[in-house]
Amino acid sequence: MSADTPQKLDPKKVPETVIAVLAENLDLDSRGITLESSLTGDLGLDSFGAVELMFELENRSGLEIPEQDVRDFKRVSDIVTYLSRRLHELDSLANAEPQG
Repeated sequence: MSADTPQKLDPKKVPETVIAVLAENLDLDSRGITLESSLTGDLGLDSFGAVELMFELENRSGLEIPEQDVRDFKRVSDIVTYLSRRLHELDSLANAEPQG
């Protein structure tokens, strides 16, 4: 993997990575964040925080996350499901490409 290639997030580590990013960005204890935590109600995520979250998740996952998709996230589990699905799709595409 070259230095220009973004690091891809291990799909098995998506939940813990999402929780860690939320804890860091929102200055919260990660032990208080669950997959069912509401991003706005329980964690206090506002629109500015959502943009910061999007950039940090893009950096950690190597994915581009459209802003509209971020607006659809209501719970921590929504982010985990979204990233897991996108990483799986990326793996499927990579495995379908001919090696040469």
